[in-house]
Amino acid sequence: MEKIYSCYKCMNCKCETILINEQVKVMKNKGKYLSCSYCGSKHIEKIEEHDNFKTCMRHAAYRRIHGALRQVRDE
Repeated sequence: MEKIYSCYKCMNCKCETILINEQVKVMKNKGKYLSCSYCGSKHIEKIEEHDNFKTCMRHAAYRRIHGALRQVRDE
């Protein structure tokens, strides 16, 4: 079975982004490319794939601040 979510890490700013695999495939078929949502760098690498969104976020601690999830600790 195909995984739903993919975790990507930027080689420039070291930030992580979680994307939906189906949307990534659609954009790549249209000739688009992936880039970091924080710094705009094209140098990102896929770290891992998961079925559940919470397992993507397991390596760090997150807290809700003003309604948005913010990363407070990274391992």
